[in-house]
Amino acid sequence: MQEEVENRAVTLVISATKLTGRLLKAAILKYLASRKEKRLQKARAAPEKPTGKQTVKQLIGQNQGVSNIEITDSNIKSFERVARKYGVDFAVKKDRSGFLQPLLLAACQISRRNTSSFSRGGTQMH
Repeated sequence: MQEEVENRAVTLVISATKLTGRLLKAAILKYLASRKEKRLQKARAAPEKPTGKQTVKQLIGQNQGVSNIEITDSNIKSFERVARKYGVDFAVKKDRSGFLQPLLLAACQISRRNTSSFSRGGTQMH
């Protein structure tokens, strides 16, 4: 009688182990499938266009025209605040010429809608 109980207990443990192994395998396969799907969705999605402050290379790569504005050191923060407010794409590049006062050149991409906003007043840039 004792031997029969032991055999049933061993059989139960073995079947439970097999069940756990199958569930673990199924969970790992589902996880890998979801990762693959996310990777495919990311590849299908169009690359996002950078906005706001960015590098000069990114700004020129948008092929929408670039203009330069000279800004003194003291007005950099106010320029960035106004540029963010009006949705201007810009890049700040330090002027390497021999001026005594350091000047910064901001290459700005401004749509026609935003050009009028800068000429209305607001923050003075020089």
